[in-house]
Amino acid sequence: MKIKIAFSPCPNDLFIFYRFLTEDREKWDIKIGEMEELNQMALNENVDVVKVSAGIYPLIKGRYEILGVGNAFGIEDGPILVAKNKMDPKDIKKLGIPGKTTTAYLLFKKFFGEPEEVVVMNYDEIIPSILEDKVDAGILIHEGRLIYKNFNLTLVADLLELWQNKHGQRCPLPLGLIVIRHEIRELKGCIEEEIKNSLLHSENNYDRVIEFILNQHPILTKKMVEEYIRKFVNRYTYHLPKEGLKSLFLLFEELSE
Repeated sequence: MKIKIAFSPCPNDLFIFYRFLTEDREKWDIKIGEMEELNQMALNENVDVVKVSAGIYPLIKGRYEILGVGNAFGIEDGPILVAKNKMDPKDIKKLGIPGKTTTAYLLFKKFFGEPEEVVVMNYDEIIPSILEDKVDAGILIHEGRLIYKNFNLTLVADLLELWQNKHGQRCPLPLGLIVIRHEIRELKGCIEEEIKNSLLHSENNYDRVIEFILNQHPILTKKMVEEYIRKFVNRYTYHLPKEGLKSLFLLFEELSE
């Protein structure tokens, strides 16, 4: 039986799992979904290996274990809050979000409280919704942070900056985790090795992988994709060190208060 694995369409996941999607496609039962969808898969235990928002891990830790490779931590960049004009985040009445269980929205609530109304939508629908005045502001994840200036939108708050102002400039922000069901934990080392091999394959076939990502995200330029990969396929992707685990515990503490 094939392992069921699910991850997002964001550029860093496509880079990490490129080999899974191409040469090794027949080995896996692959699902690509938005972060809210992936989180629900984990909450319902519908998949073996899955990318989840770091903020929800306490809710699934009894069923899933974190892998030591493939994870997403913000060092230079993270989720942002944007609007047409500068505003106080606490004055937002209607907020567009990529999901109620995403780390980005959980942090927004921690820093600013809940707005009167939230509208859950696909991450790539948030910028158009702001431009069409369907929402007052929106939380951008994935490549939205790279393109919002192209639409003359204004940065209202940088959630990574707020996080590091509180916990230190060297403290990474946990964003996404790759987790495996406890029932197949004996395969953890094997899955980690497969992901490491896929990362190495992407490094060795860099230009081909960038072209693949551009085909999936035609709104992005090659420069944008390369910047995104540089920022989000970082040292925490290849290995989850002590400082990464420490920042995870900090996040869990923040969100539980």
